[in-house]
Amino acid sequence: MIIREGLVAFALVILLLIGAGGWGQLGLWLLERLRPDRKFIASRWERRYFALVLGVGILSWLTLFLGLARLFYTATAVALISLGWIVGLILLRKGPEGPVADAADAPAKERGWLRRVFAICLLILGAGSLLYSLLAHTLMPPHEWDEIAYHMALAKLYVDAHGIIYVPFIVHSNWPMNTEMLFSLGLLLGSDVAAHFITWFMSLGTATGLYLLGKRFFDRRVGLLAAVLYLTVPLIKRLSGTGLIDVSLAFYGTAALFAYAHYRRERSLPWVGLAGLFAGLAAGSKLMGGAYPLLLGVLIALDALRGPRLTWRSFLTRAGLFGALGLLMVGPWYARSYAFTGNPIWPFLFQIFGGRNWDALGHEYHMQSLLEIWTVDLSPTLGGLVNSFYYLFFEPERLGGYPGGLGRVLLTLVALAVLWLPALRRIPRLMYELLLFCGLYYAIWFLVVSPQVRFLIPILPALTLIGAFTFYHLWDLLPRPWLRWIPAGLLLLFLIRDFPWVDAAQRNLALSRWPYLSGQRTREDFLQEQIDVYPAFQYINANLPPQATILLLPYESRGYYLERSYFWGHPISQRVIRFEEYDGPDRLAADLRKLGITHILDNPHWLYSGLRYWEHDRALMLALESQCGEEIASWGDIILYRLTECDGGLPQ
Repeated sequence: MIIREGLVAFALVILLLIGAGGWGQLGLWLLERLRPDRKFIASRWERRYFALVLGVGILSWLTLFLGLARLFYTATAVALISLGWIVGLILLRKGPEGPVADAADAPAKERGWLRRVFAICLLILGAGSLLYSLLAHTLMPPHEWDEIAYHMALAKLYVDAHGIIYVPFIVHSNWPMNTEMLFSLGLLLGSDVAAHFITWFMSLGTATGLYLLGKRFFDRRVGLLAAVLYLTVPLIKRLSGTGLIDVSLAFYGTAALFAYAHYRRERSLPWVGLAGLFAGLAAGSKLMGGAYPLLLGVLIALDALRGPRLTWRSFLTRAGLFGALGLLMVGPWYARSYAFTGNPIWPFLFQIFGGRNWDALGHEYHMQSLLEIWTVDLSPTLGGLVNSFYYLFFEPERLGGYPGGLGRVLLTLVALAVLWLPALRRIPRLMYELLLFCGLYYAIWFLVVSPQVRFLIPILPALTLIGAFTFYHLWDLLPRPWLRWIPAGLLLLFLIRDFPWVDAAQRNLALSRWPYLSGQRTREDFLQEQIDVYPAFQYINANLPPQATILLLPYESRGYYLERSYFWGHPISQRVIRFEEYDGPDRLAADLRKLGITHILDNPHWLYSGLRYWEHDRALMLALESQCGEEIASWGDIILYRLTECDGGLPQ
């Protein structure tokens, strides 16, 4: 049963990707119309890669419009994917413009048995990391907190409503959501595990893009090492194959950098347009992705100043095309946010735009959660910058809770590049541009947004290319082949040390999945083990009437497995219910009834007490439960109440 569920999800995603490839071929064909007299993509493999990544983005973009039109049905999902198949078949029969033989790559600087052995070892490490993510995460039912709180939960709410609706109690619901649109397609096709395969394939696609990019502009060795460095990053092994959407930024970001690298070589309109599309898709996947159009725009402007001279008209044409196509991809998300909340980048810049069901206290709480709760508070000073480097290398779990972070191997290579490469001559200018891109993004990460390590994923593809290039530059400087065993051996040693099947923590996690994968444990058994509140959800789904609506308190937010309507009471992530404005439970209970709330589920297993009004809010919640609630079931200290008439005031 479990193997069949995984195979079904895998097959559905393969069919989805084939349909996406058709939409991508259409996108490339339209870009070719900009310069029909010249070849666009001269390599078969690069064309397939760009078509697939672009097609995945177009499919999510079209799904957004299906959702806004309230057409989320299985039939429309099947039609959308099938239409991609048809378009792809038509264009394949027509054939691409220009030659499609694999064009010459940057030459490999070395051949021989050492290179082959080293490459085989790298392939084993990369494939083993992908296999680990598949077994430890991809084949599991959704159970990570964020995925069942909002990534998958919102996709399910939209599917249930047959379209994209305003969800006032989930702050994340008004952010760009390209990847969640793909999750919605998976749910419409009958599989929530399909969402896990989507992000797993995104990591595989990112590694493929890094290999092709490195092979094209540096050499084959750099491409292979960059791909393996990416797959072996602890954070990528942890997030690939889950319903957490951060890897989508690397997926589109790699393609954006690849298209930009082609543009700076050829200066053609199709390439700058393709870079704009991918940058827009990155921005449409998460707010942090908005850095891609901004920073690539900076690189395009600098290239115009430093490269072969362009007329102002030519430059403005290229910059305008880049910006227009990027806005085409992300603009609908900002427009939706504005229509729902009055703020295009909700809930940020509240002081300027305001926002529906939001206020200054909500802004305070939200920023506090980003800068203090989930990460170390780093002051915007030179000392804080030095501390950020320390935490990234030695204690990455302090920056968002993910052990291993970007990995010491990659960070060591990048540090070496920063200290060493600028002093060398004859370094490809693209490498300097990648360093600039990463430096500017890091400044934004450190000064403007929450310094969580997963928010660095947008520059991870560039970092792996920098690290791989630096390694082989050092390799080529060694005069004798036997000396090259030293850096090769050290690199393999440290990568093997973090290899999932060697590292005890990762190996034990994968082995703990075996009872479920082998059928010894059912899906229900697994979810009960992983989600403390799941038994309560089972009881609610089986015993409460269909019209019941449950208020989740105090920070419980994982509503994906609830088959009844629910509402977050989360004081950080919603401002519909403003607990600090109530003196007692009577008026609060009356307002909750106006919202349709009939029951309260209280799960105190995670409490954050640093909010300004936390003591008052928690006392009010407990008074509501004791004076306006009737306990009907409990699971330890997780308690389900029926909302009733109140019998007193706020306790002293």
